[in-house]
Order: sequence, then C-alpha cells, then structure tokens
Amino acid sequence: MKIRDILKEKPQTIEAHESVTQAAKIMTDRSIGSLPVVEKGKTVGFLTDRDIVTRVCSAGTSPTDCRVQDVMTPRLLSCNSEDDLETAASLMKEHKVRRLAVHDESKQLLGVISLGDITQFEQRSGSEAMQTICTPG
Repeated sequence: MKIRDILKEKPQTIEAHESVTQAAKIMTDRSIGSLPVVEKGKTVGFLTDRDIVTRVCSAGTSPTDCRVQDVMTPRLLSCNSEDDLETAASLMKEHKVRRLAVHDESKQLLGVISLGDITQFEQRSGSEAMQTICTPG
C-alpha cells in the first residue's frame, strides 16, 4: 500500500515565527501532538508537545516569550507520497521517530503519517517498528 492511500487531509501547520503559546493552543484545539513548522511556504521542522515540555516548560521559560523556531526539532524526516508503507515504517524504525512529513514530487507538504496510521494498515510492519522505536536505547 502507498502512503498516499492513507493520508488524511492536509495537516495544520504553524509558522516558525509564531509563539509557542499559539502552537499549544492549536494542538489543544485540534487534539494533536505535533505541528509541521513552515517558513516562507517550506517545511523546516516539527514541533511536538514533547518539545514544548522539554525545551520550554522544564527550562522555566514562558511559552509566550518563545518562538516556535527556538524550540522546534529542525531535523525533518520525510517521505514521498508514492513510497510504500513499509518504507515509511523502516525510516521511522531507523531514526526512532513516530511521525514523518509526506511530500509530493515538488516537495509540497501533503500531510503527516504517524506510526499509528501505519499500524492500522500494516499490522506486522507497524508493530515491529513500534517495538523498536519504543525500546530504550
């Protein structure tokens, strides 16, 4: 099965210059745990609820004083919408991540695929990736 076959609607994004408070509000309102971060129309990173907790709250910094670009994870792992689910699961396993940005051939962001999405459609690949990703280092 191809990644494009299970993609949901285009994801909510956040601009890199926005406040972490704004990002947290979007995450809360949409019941999501991550946001692709964009700058001038290009995807430049991910911001997760864990990023907010570990890089803002634990440092005692106010989320209203922090910009998304200051606390996001700039390493952006992505795959192509024409890739197989197995390819995405392997990439997640290799890099121990739970989400990948999905781009088309012209590098336009189409969506985000999560480990949970894969496990719904590829029980064996998803479970194996989940076990590897969740096993301490």
